[in-house]
Amino acid sequence: MSEPQRYFAKMPYMACRGVTTNLAGPRPGQRLIAGSTIDVQFDYKKTRLYEFSSSDYRNFVIPEDGIYHVHFQASVWANSVRDAGDNINAYINVKDSTGTGVNGNIASVIQQNVRSGWYQTIQVSATEYFTKGSKIRGSIYLDGGAIGDWCVADGEIDTGFYAFMIAPGSGNWTAQSPGPAPELKKWSDGQFVSAQTMNDQTVSQMRAKENPPRVTVRDTSFNMPGNPTDKNAVSWKAAYGNDKFEPVSIGPGWGANTAITIPHDGLYLVSVIGNGRMLNPPAPNAQFAFQISLHRNLDTKPLILLQGGNARKDHESGLLISDVVRFMKGDKVNTRFFGYTSTSRWDSGRSDGRWWTMSFTYLGGGAYGN
Repeated sequence: MSEPQRYFAKMPYMACRGVTTNLAGPRPGQRLIAGSTIDVQFDYKKTRLYEFSSSDYRNFVIPEDGIYHVHFQASVWANSVRDAGDNINAYINVKDSTGTGVNGNIASVIQQNVRSGWYQTIQVSATEYFTKGSKIRGSIYLDGGAIGDWCVADGEIDTGFYAFMIAPGSGNWTAQSPGPAPELKKWSDGQFVSAQTMNDQTVSQMRAKENPPRVTVRDTSFNMPGNPTDKNAVSWKAAYGNDKFEPVSIGPGWGANTAITIPHDGLYLVSVIGNGRMLNPPAPNAQFAFQISLHRNLDTKPLILLQGGNARKDHESGLLISDVVRFMKGDKVNTRFFGYTSTSRWDSGRSDGRWWTMSFTYLGGGAYGN
């Protein structure tokens, strides 16, 4: 009994803070080259690995099969920028070792750098099933039209790459979950402990920890006017889960698959990636704002709200939502898009399943308030 508890108390993780430097001036950091993608290399002195390993501090080896949450962020600095902004893309990439797990670019966020001599922090996260021996890395792409000096900032608070195991297991993303663990009850002196009671306290607990409820929905397509007054929840095209996370409509007129039904009360790790693309020519040297928000049921007040800007016609900007939220069984959780100005028009941009995603992973009952 004690060995599994020790294992679950400290599962594999990695934390990398601060990149290596190959650009000395005008601002130290890891150089970005226009039209190219770099795999970010981290300073081994500032890297903490538990069970993970790396030979080059660019690629990090998954220590065992399981569900992991990965987060990559990079602060990009430039001393030159086009009037309408240059795009920078952040990716989480995986090289699967067995052919049974995920492979390739699994999550992407795009943003526009619009201020010279300043920092633009771009973030991307994913919760996925990885196989032992697979390699994960964070990558940055810089627009081919960019001029001047560009770099990934080397500070420990600027750029980081993190991963931690949520649950072990040799199944896959959709392997059926047993659901939440049974409630732990105190035993009293002299109490007869049945096999069922013992299993609830041990075997059933372990099975629940090994395969918690989770779902990821991907891919949306919309085209809507700016300042939408209603019905602006995105509709998802595909869902992959291991429990009863049913894709449903929020309500009449909202469209199909605009929400996911939560199957159990409890705390959930939330990750949402979404993009906005302006279809109207923006005014020179101006950003047009948009926001992506997470809602419960038909509530107009968001649970989480993130805001961004878009300065170039026909180019996307992306946002990441990553948080822990308490949901109740039956909640219809939905993501909504809002682009500003009544004369603008927006769409979802690229829709290959990486640029628009929403995932929930059950973490336990907890006592965290709404």
